[in-house]
Amino acid sequence: MMNFHSRDLNLARLCNEALDQPLTEAEREAMMMAAAQKVEELFDILCIDHRNDHNTRETPQRVAKMYVEEILGGRYSAPPKITEFDNAQAYDQLIVTGPIELRS
Repeated sequence: MMNFHSRDLNLARLCNEALDQPLTEAEREAMMMAAAQKVEELFDILCIDHRNDHNTRETPQRVAKMYVEEILGGRYSAPPKITEFDNAQAYDQLIVTGPIELRS
């Protein structure tokens, strides 16, 4: 098993900035596994039976995945590409498009 600290992740920063390099898939997986172990420890302290109760059996893994991929995902992955367009019409105000219909 790969340790998620296998390379310098620059986690000792003074603020919560994105890492200099995105995590590899193996590093993300190792980080999620390590975080899941800590959630298991928390559940043990709180007397939540995550080993035998089918309702909470995979919850530590789900919580770890939520943090690494959803809540903090931007810290560990490359930023999205930004597309720029020429301002051919010389707009200098906000452009609003709509109304946009939304159904849930």
